[in-house]
Amino acid sequence: MTLTTTFRSLREHDACVERYEHLRKALPRGEYGDDTPISLLTILDVNGVEDALWALRACGDGAIPIARELTIRCAEHVEHIGAPEVAACNRVTRRYLRGQATREELMAAWAAEAAARAEAEAAWWFPPINET
Repeated sequence: MTLTTTFRSLREHDACVERYEHLRKALPRGEYGDDTPISLLTILDVNGVEDALWALRACGDGAIPIARELTIRCAEHVEHIGAPEVAACNRVTRRYLRGQATREELMAAWAAEAAARAEAEAAWWFPPINET
């Protein structure tokens, strides 16, 4: 399945004007009208990964499962650098996406991960003061 979008859809989804114009200028003039399909691979080649990921929102409902899968895979790839709650949250999220966890379980896992992240950030910014 090749995911595509159009210039019209990018505009309707409030694409960044500067990045939109960069893409429009980079593509062959006259070949891409407002409704001509543009593959995400083309956007990746021209505008880079950040814009290609953003453009998933302008690819229609077929892109939602792909965006979710990509998101959880990225999160799983870097979970080793976070607190144990990060890996636990990723496991519950994966189960939820497969229909094997409830929304309540998902919200609880996200809350635990957010609390662990906040605690880690606070410890970094505000280390214990040595009072003697």
